[in-house]
Amino acid sequence: MNPQNLGRRRSKMRRIFKSLIMLVLCTVLVIEVIPVAYGQKKLAIGQYELDEYEKLTGKKISKFNEAPMLADLVKQGKLLPIEKRLPEKPLVVEPYEEIGQYGGTWHIAEPINYHIYQLRHELLLRFDDPTARGEKGQPVVRPNLAVSWQISKDAKVYIVNLRKGVRWSDGEPFTADDIVFWYEDILLNKELTPVIPQWFQSKDGVGKVEKIDRYTVKFTFRNPNPIFFETLYSNISEPMVMSPKHYLKQFHPKYTSVEELNKLLKAEGFSAWNRLFLNKSDYRVNPDLPVMVPWQLKTKPGQMVQIMERNPYYFKIDPAGNQLPYIDRIALEIVSDANVALMKALSGGTDWGCHFIGGLNDFPVLLENAEKGGYDVATGYTVDGITAVALFINQNVKDSKLRGLFRDKRFRLALSLAVDREAISKILYAGQSEKRLLVMPESSPYYSPEQLKSALKNVEYDPKKANQLLDQIGLTKRDKDGFRLFPDGTPVAIIIEYRHPPGSYQGDTPELIAKYLSNVGIKVALKLESGSLLATRTSANEHQIVAINISGPWHPILNWNFLPISIGATYWAPLWYRWAVSGGKEGEEPTPVYKKLVTLQRAMLEALNIETRRKLVTEIIRTLNENLWIIPITTYPGGAHIIKKNFRNTPRKITGLQNFYHRQPLYPEQFFIKQ
Repeated sequence: MNPQNLGRRRSKMRRIFKSLIMLVLCTVLVIEVIPVAYGQKKLAIGQYELDEYEKLTGKKISKFNEAPMLADLVKQGKLLPIEKRLPEKPLVVEPYEEIGQYGGTWHIAEPINYHIYQLRHELLLRFDDPTARGEKGQPVVRPNLAVSWQISKDAKVYIVNLRKGVRWSDGEPFTADDIVFWYEDILLNKELTPVIPQWFQSKDGVGKVEKIDRYTVKFTFRNPNPIFFETLYSNISEPMVMSPKHYLKQFHPKYTSVEELNKLLKAEGFSAWNRLFLNKSDYRVNPDLPVMVPWQLKTKPGQMVQIMERNPYYFKIDPAGNQLPYIDRIALEIVSDANVALMKALSGGTDWGCHFIGGLNDFPVLLENAEKGGYDVATGYTVDGITAVALFINQNVKDSKLRGLFRDKRFRLALSLAVDREAISKILYAGQSEKRLLVMPESSPYYSPEQLKSALKNVEYDPKKANQLLDQIGLTKRDKDGFRLFPDGTPVAIIIEYRHPPGSYQGDTPELIAKYLSNVGIKVALKLESGSLLATRTSANEHQIVAINISGPWHPILNWNFLPISIGATYWAPLWYRWAVSGGKEGEEPTPVYKKLVTLQRAMLEALNIETRRKLVTEIIRTLNENLWIIPITTYPGGAHIIKKNFRNTPRKITGLQNFYHRQPLYPEQFFIKQ
């Protein structure tokens, strides 16, 4: 099926979309309520401490098993026996359907290596159900790489006890030394970490890490830092458990001589030690980096098929004592765009795909080809209220005329009113996305109805009012093509930069935005960037407007791209952000409103109870929505997912949270390919 035919087929099938999507959703809901049991007691899918599992089920796990490919290595003397590879008390993962089978390759095709990002998360702590609530309305948190923790009443001191016997993928032990190395030699090294992340600071400075013993770490802050606990089960804290000292110290000048480092720099083609270190510490590009996740990257950058293979030292088992994961390897084929990924899925070339296959409008096409392709069609959604695309208006843009324009609230309001969100929803999301500004989803512990009120203002399509506002500003002159001019006769032309791959639902949104803005006389040039280049440009204040998603406002405090003192603030106020985090030593002094936001955020970070934090979050959101520095266009309602019929232990409704290990709540280590 070529792209032209695919496009015609999509258009034809949209007429029957509504009935089909309801049929799929109803089917999914039926599947979801079927109980799954193992042993003498039904347990929910999830992970349990070994003692806890045995107590709940009455079953003793006394013998461990391993994948045949690992058993062969043990026989050859190339790998330790399974008993020596697992920790003293491995975690037990209750599978979604049944005990799985070892072996096979999980095939994926998508435009970028996003699954390598999604499947990497193993943190100190974790939680499974984003909607479950424990004490004081907080999520229910479970042990992971840490077995227990203690927090002082004033939230200044955290003691974390690590799981004894956990090993990196090369067999070396994971200990307190690794976390101290991350703290002393990476976090506090300005060449590696120019700006300390907000989550590891309190009002009066950076936190402190101490090794109590081989498996105990103490974190101390000068002021209350209640949010730190929540970072321990968020991917924000991932670097502290992804920095193996025994491997990375060879690239650090504290441990390696200048002469040896220079040899490495020459051999690897780097000009500075910090660039070499950052490359070697990146699991996405360095297959030699030891990890603790289920699968480890095995291929070098640039290859069109990225291979990940099982981690022989992974620290989790199933109820039968089988070391996880079940699947031997993952083969991720990098294709040119989302249409090619969709065609791969239609022909059965993807076993389980949840990104860049397509949007909701692809449901009919996928359903029509399901039997031939040998797959099920699944619904996918996030519970974190993710915004598919938002405009970030740079308040520090270098061009003086654009800066005056961008700081005029009437201009920002005109941009919001000029875009037909309902039409974009129909074109890209089958009418299923919502038009609103920033708001926590109802599933978030930080949601309040007051936030929704502010989010529903200024989102209606009103080009007449948009034109009136632009005229009021003084942009009444137009060129021969109808585009507006500044009073001096120069064109009002803006550049919108974005990073999404061509052909994806998010990648199409900037084009539609540009069309609507041109209808009110604003000339727009679109510029597609790689994620790394866009991050570099925004940090250097080289951009004008960015169109990008807002990742996971389910937890606003850990969200990285809309708070005033989070790294994502570089999208809309890079110089103000720099001023705030440097204590006024760098950047540009911000407006009083931005200073107010900074004060609110810092108060939020120190508030000891969730009720106070919720009120502060609501005030921040109200202020952001009122000022429209960030203009959300559409929410992300979910997408079309495919799952091969023999790809088991995965639900047919996919959930995830952006800042909380994405798809890890599904426990991909217990997926298996049924023979």
